[in-house]
Amino acid sequence: MMTITYLPIFLFASLYAAASIHDTTQRYKQPLLANVQVVDTKDQLGEIQDARPSFLLTPENGGYYLKHPESGEVIAASSDILSIQLDESCISLYQNLKEEGNGDEASNVLQGLQKNGIDLSKPEESANKKKPKCKLRHCKFPPGSQNKGCMRDGYCRQCSVYDRCV
Repeated sequence: MMTITYLPIFLFASLYAAASIHDTTQRYKQPLLANVQVVDTKDQLGEIQDARPSFLLTPENGGYYLKHPESGEVIAASSDILSIQLDESCISLYQNLKEEGNGDEASNVLQGLQKNGIDLSKPEESANKKKPKCKLRHCKFPPGSQNKGCMRDGYCRQCSVYDRCV
């Protein structure tokens, strides 16, 4: 008898967990692989990148992956909430590069965001929401190196495929 009593609670909890997982990755155009960890905060993403410094933040499939630039292996993906924060960071990076006169780099960032399906109808407005701006610190990807260029850089701590902190 006790099993029947707890069955509805178990089913509700299972359905809620499944719905929560689905809700956190609705931006992705293609389903994520089962072995890809979904992260909700920049700190969590930073911890994973600290442990695997050769993986770079890459806008792809409607969200962001921690992806090895040579092998293409993906170890983590941002949740929808974190993806919005990363959109803002990349838009801020775009604006900063443009203001500095780095047109080619700014264009590269803008093209990556557009290819990823990010709504850039008002990039200036999104970038100027009084968010802390990245310090535009460079971070290069040499295989096997300790990619520490962005770590603990306040708001912008992930090394991205743009060779900049976001």
